[in-house]
Amino acid sequence: MSTVWSIAGFSPSNSAGVTADSHTLSVLGVNGRSIITAVIAQNGLEVNNVEALSAQMIAAQFLSLKKLGWPHVIKVGLLPTVESVMALSELILDPPCPVIYDPVMISSSEHRLMQASAINIIKEKWLPLVTVLTPNVMEAQILTEQEITTPQEMLFAARKLCQMGAKQVILKGGHLRGEYAQDLWTDGKESIWLTLPRQKEVKTHGTGCLFSTALSAFIARGFDIKDAFVLAKMTTYQCIKQADIYTNRAFVKINEWPNGAENLPWLTFDAISGWKKPQFAPLNERIGFYPIVPDYPWLEKCISWGVKSCQLRLKDQSEDYCQHSIQQAIWLCAQHDVQLFINDHWQEALQYGAYGVHLGQEDLDNCDVFKLAENEIRLGISTHSYAELARAHALNPSYIALGPIYPTTAKPMKFPPQGLENLRKWRDLVATQLVAIGGINIKRLPEVMACNIDGISVISAITRAVDPSFACQQWLASWGV
Repeated sequence: MSTVWSIAGFSPSNSAGVTADSHTLSVLGVNGRSIITAVIAQNGLEVNNVEALSAQMIAAQFLSLKKLGWPHVIKVGLLPTVESVMALSELILDPPCPVIYDPVMISSSEHRLMQASAINIIKEKWLPLVTVLTPNVMEAQILTEQEITTPQEMLFAARKLCQMGAKQVILKGGHLRGEYAQDLWTDGKESIWLTLPRQKEVKTHGTGCLFSTALSAFIARGFDIKDAFVLAKMTTYQCIKQADIYTNRAFVKINEWPNGAENLPWLTFDAISGWKKPQFAPLNERIGFYPIVPDYPWLEKCISWGVKSCQLRLKDQSEDYCQHSIQQAIWLCAQHDVQLFINDHWQEALQYGAYGVHLGQEDLDNCDVFKLAENEIRLGISTHSYAELARAHALNPSYIALGPIYPTTAKPMKFPPQGLENLRKWRDLVATQLVAIGGINIKRLPEVMACNIDGISVISAITRAVDPSFACQQWLASWGV
């Protein structure tokens, strides 16, 4: 089991600090170990006292844990004094694992927890050691000494924090006003935004600890930073909805792995794109057996065998050949009420009035998805990770495909097989039709269908079959066609 160290304060209410972190890590399947930096006499409604532990005591705890081996991730919260910042900076001078820093400075009840004099040391000594910095807007304002009231100012501040030494920054925008709550990740060059509808106005307690600890847990479990970002936002959003309310304050606490399509954020590359989602038309019927064919003759065969959903994937062909094939295919499928999706060639699909278009993640960059939606052309999108799913979710497609489910030789894949567990999780997160693809054969079909998916896409199971007509009939029969 992966291990995360939580270096933070202790709160007797168990709603923040190391005890809350330990609970979060346990729920997310990670072994947590704690180093206490301060004892905070608080109950979530007010802070009565803060007593910092000595640098010597922090170091003693650190060195004791180090004898058991380095963790997979170090998560750091409250560093209350100059001495504690200096001590930890020396202890983690060359960290062998990611360091996630939640810069706790002021409590949710607006009580100062960190010495003002420690902030400059944080900037000079500590930020260059941080892998991912996770401030909220108020903390980012203190660190950058600039006002943050808009998404543009969020981006400017996050890039400045990267320039100050943090390798990556996740700036949480929950304190801003507006219809949506948007969080930003950047490494100073690339940026992504996660958006969800803002929840009802209520003061929260423990969300910062929860987010940064969940992020640490997902990274420790092997997710890359973008996937971990999506999962951490999902976790926090879901926990705010489920929070216990005392005197108009929400005490957040994790109870389960993040789930539910309503908690999945939509991922965009700028803030404004997160404010408006296209609306794609649903499919006329369940997608069912969904072969991918390389040319028009194969499409004709599949239709003659009874296929009602098909994807035309034209690769390495001339522009004239593609235009002619697409025009023919659209006409043929319209005559036979076949749900035809054109792979990649969205402009030709738009020109000739295709039923649908299927796009990979890279192809989305150059596509006018709003124009497709306005012309009632359906959209299917490939996904292989939580970040890609969040990006697809931002577009409200007609279906979402997940793959490869099993090892496949159909085409080179940079993602490992997803497996049935991920397929079941996708089913919970995808509100539209869900298609499974990759390495699926007739023997594996029952266990895939048990995941309650809407369609199965195959390539070589038909195009490389000894008897393609018989193989196609087998697949169709499995769907009751």
